[in-house]
Amino acid sequence: MSLAKAARASLFLFASLSAAASPYSVGVAIAQTSPAAVIAKEASPTWLTPRSLPQMSRDQLSHAQDGTAYLLTDWQVRANDTGYDSYYRFASKVIDRSGLEQGGRISVGFDPRIEGLAVNFVHIIRGNLQAISNLKDIRVGDIIDYATTRHVSTKLWPHHYFSSFTDRFSEPLGYRAIRILWPSAQPLTFKATNSAIGFAAKDAGDMREWEWVGAQWPFEQGEGDVPAWYPQYGRVDISTMKSWSEVAQWAVNLYTGDDSLPANFEKRLADIAKRWPKAEDRVTEVTRYIQDNIRYVGEEMGEGSYVPRRPALVLERGYGDCKDKSLLLAVALRRVGIDAVPALVSTSPGFDLPD
Repeated sequence: MSLAKAARASLFLFASLSAAASPYSVGVAIAQTSPAAVIAKEASPTWLTPRSLPQMSRDQLSHAQDGTAYLLTDWQVRANDTGYDSYYRFASKVIDRSGLEQGGRISVGFDPRIEGLAVNFVHIIRGNLQAISNLKDIRVGDIIDYATTRHVSTKLWPHHYFSSFTDRFSEPLGYRAIRILWPSAQPLTFKATNSAIGFAAKDAGDMREWEWVGAQWPFEQGEGDVPAWYPQYGRVDISTMKSWSEVAQWAVNLYTGDDSLPANFEKRLADIAKRWPKAEDRVTEVTRYIQDNIRYVGEEMGEGSYVPRRPALVLERGYGDCKDKSLLLAVALRRVGIDAVPALVSTSPGFDLPD
């Protein structure tokens, strides 16, 4: 996986620093969002561990791709009373003209329904000159160094945290640091897959601090024909929940509520139950109807990423995502005498969840 691809993954909105904008008057290009979405200017958090920009070796620079050398990623997270703050700093160097377009654009992902975004700084470092400047005036040899903080607060998972990151990339990275401060009373669980990364832990008042730092971290080209689900670059998952059963217990209440169905759909289900006496046939008929008539559309913003829409709404719209269609199917099957509940699965590596 390239660093550029990893940086673009899972973006909800895009905030661009453009020619007419100062580094803190950020234009937001959004397909659908709340008018309350605001990007703020803030000083860097005081709780950070400072990092210096590294010098990359000639060998690393020779393996850089697309005209860009990646110098530093610094990700630090700290819990607070309403959720957590997630700080991210990224520094890269333009080493030839092919990197100018990418170097002149900053994209930051956030979900305004549960997150606030602040720009901490944008630095362009040219020789011995360091200034906050217009990102359109980028030249070969410039270093672009910026940092943002996301303030995350949601009623869906109060005082919980979960994330993941890739171990290795197909391009060199000079220095990488990850640091998380979380209440000692709620320890984090780490799971490494195809990765030897381990976090050092120590107490910091009523917090527990986990930190990992990698300098001149190894990079490698990916193998061909590897299954998409296999983490060939390594992966580390982080969560305050210790098991999938704990996740399932958290999610149960999201699937309870109004299970009423429109009269015409109730009639269709009654007809299926009458026509097909065998349970397996009723399962087939109900499943086929939902597959054929409810198209897949994901509206995965804010609570919509986790809370299923009620069955009547999904039928009215004629579309829904995985959890919407799963809940509708379970409710419909119960109407025809089949005991059915939604299940938490992953269909990528197989019909189960990783340990």
